[in-house]
Amino acid sequence: MALSTDLAATGVEPSDEQLVAAAQHALPAFEHLYRRHVHEIHRYCARRMGSEMDAADATSVVFTRALTNIRACHPATFRPWLYAIARHVVVDHYRSARPSDVIDEAHDVADQALGPEDLSILSDQRRTIERVLARLPDGERSVIELRLAGLSAVEIATALGKTRNAVDQAQFRAIAHLRELLSPAHQPTGGSS
Repeated sequence: MALSTDLAATGVEPSDEQLVAAAQHALPAFEHLYRRHVHEIHRYCARRMGSEMDAADATSVVFTRALTNIRACHPATFRPWLYAIARHVVVDHYRSARPSDVIDEAHDVADQALGPEDLSILSDQRRTIERVLARLPDGERSVIELRLAGLSAVEIATALGKTRNAVDQAQFRAIAHLRELLSPAHQPTGGSS
């Protein structure tokens, strides 16, 4: 399938499903899928890992695994399949990393355009979110992290190998837990955190 010729002739952007089908027959067509999804997968990995360098490495691993296994992908479920790979890569990273390394690296991410006060506020908010998300059960945390990455409930269900109903229930429970954990009764008092 001459995908670039087809693109030029129609002027219409092909769907993921069409690109996957093309990549399953001719691996060079995978480049179009890579270009379409690399930034969102990198954002997901960066949000989960807290380190740009680790996120870049993880993104590379995700797309290497996707390319290697593209023939096993059902064309209609490429995006959730890709996020499932990303989720596994992140989990593998945390399994192999020492816990103190991950915490130390999470504090190194800073936006130089912001002033010290803004950075301090954002850092406090990020630590609060990370702390609260870490207290959620794994299933609820996975649903929230994938939702934050922009996946729909159907895509999350596919990525996690669950039913849509199970994802909806996990999301409902997660939101209830987050509200409870973020309530004033659960917040640290005094200046210690």
